[in-house]
Amino acid sequence: MSDEIFKDIEKLNISRRKLLHVMGGSFIFFLPMLKCLRAEALTNPSKRFLFVYMPMGVVNERQEPNFKDQFFPDVAGRNFTLSPILSPLAALKSKLIVIDGVHINSRDRRSLAMADDGGHVAMGNMLTGRYNVGETSNRLGPIMGAYGGGVSLDYFLSQQASVVSGTAVSMINLGVNPLAEHAYERSISYSGAGLNNQILPYNNPVAAFDRLFGSMNLNSNSSQAELDRIRLKKKSVLDVVIKEFNNLKNILSANEVSSIQDHMDAVHTIEREISTVDTIPTPEQSCTPPQKPQDFDIYQSNLYKANLQFEKIMKVQFDLIETAFKCDRTRIATILIESEGSQQQHPFLASRIGVAPSAMTGHHGLTHNPPSHWAKLTEIRKWYMEHVAKLAQNLNAVNTTSGSMLDQSVIWVGGVLGRSYPVHKNHRVPTALIGGAGGYFDTGQSIIIDKVREQNVNNQWGISHTSILSAIMNAMGVKQSTFGDPRFAEVPFSKIVKAS
Repeated sequence: MSDEIFKDIEKLNISRRKLLHVMGGSFIFFLPMLKCLRAEALTNPSKRFLFVYMPMGVVNERQEPNFKDQFFPDVAGRNFTLSPILSPLAALKSKLIVIDGVHINSRDRRSLAMADDGGHVAMGNMLTGRYNVGETSNRLGPIMGAYGGGVSLDYFLSQQASVVSGTAVSMINLGVNPLAEHAYERSISYSGAGLNNQILPYNNPVAAFDRLFGSMNLNSNSSQAELDRIRLKKKSVLDVVIKEFNNLKNILSANEVSSIQDHMDAVHTIEREISTVDTIPTPEQSCTPPQKPQDFDIYQSNLYKANLQFEKIMKVQFDLIETAFKCDRTRIATILIESEGSQQQHPFLASRIGVAPSAMTGHHGLTHNPPSHWAKLTEIRKWYMEHVAKLAQNLNAVNTTSGSMLDQSVIWVGGVLGRSYPVHKNHRVPTALIGGAGGYFDTGQSIIIDKVREQNVNNQWGISHTSILSAIMNAMGVKQSTFGDPRFAEVPFSKIVKAS
């Protein structure tokens, strides 16, 4: 019971002595609740959310002879084999959900450029679940609905005190390749509708580092100094209770003090137990503040150097997210590896598939070319997943009082394009969830929505990606039925939610 509470009580003309004397007997019954409060605090560690954007579709076209899907597993259920793209996640299969049959139903078909489908412009729909707004144009004609039509999920979560309380940075958006053909391709995050509310990612690792760790004391003793500072800021409820007990000893009779002595002993026992809990790796203790990364010329004009730099930036950006999560600097993050339309080249992957580096031409161009390029596209996406897998495995190695840090988190790998050849489609988009979000998700399964693998079937047989947005919102502890435009927003997809 704090001094502020007593001050409020005194406004009612009730003396502190009288109050304590009257409640002397009943006050002791509050103490067993402390164990419950302690248990609740220890068994409900903070949750973390990362969205990884996979651009330009996945190799899942089934109209070619002898085709084997490169992203989605062949069978549904729990006894499934990971596809080539998802193979880096083999060690985490039990913590994975893959869904074949998710579509972007909030993409817009109003413009000439999207007469068949939403195409690249659906980037703005990905995390907002709303029709896009604004207008731009390209070689095909006017593009209506180019920018996100509302708040994106990451921004929404960053505004929830229950999700981000205690963090230094409410959310972080990172990028790897800063080049975008159109302004709408620069971001997937929005604080509101339209171009002016785009939240641009940190494409330079130095800027990302400064945002995440700039306020930390990064001297030679930075890790311990930061931990001490954090712990000093966190005043225990038990300290207040013990203080009030000492006051009681001076006010109550000897018999009354004796009657509560057992509870005082219990309080001190709980205090010792809590100090012991500090030996369990908490986020702060799992944190080793990183070295500041080298400065990159992110708009490198030399194509060869730019391609090699892309490989390095990819690693640094994922490492920054991992460390920020472990240090509890932030709990909400997105990473936009490449935008739709990116012509990023990946010559460093050529040797994996036995081709010359010069054969790894612009990414977007590869997606529109015949199946002879599918091996290259598969390798690029597998390389993406290797970085996701490394981050997930490292989070899985951090123990909390309720499983690993990955068990308390969810990583969503997704994008707005399924088929990319010969034209882009917003059906059967890549959808993989890693981590249980504190037991919310029923992990370790492959889900195939009925009929989505039949030839010439459009998205009426799939589920809306808003059902994934809604599920993640609820998994993070924000209890609302849907997220996105009420006209087509769906409740959390029941097959991925663990039965309570």
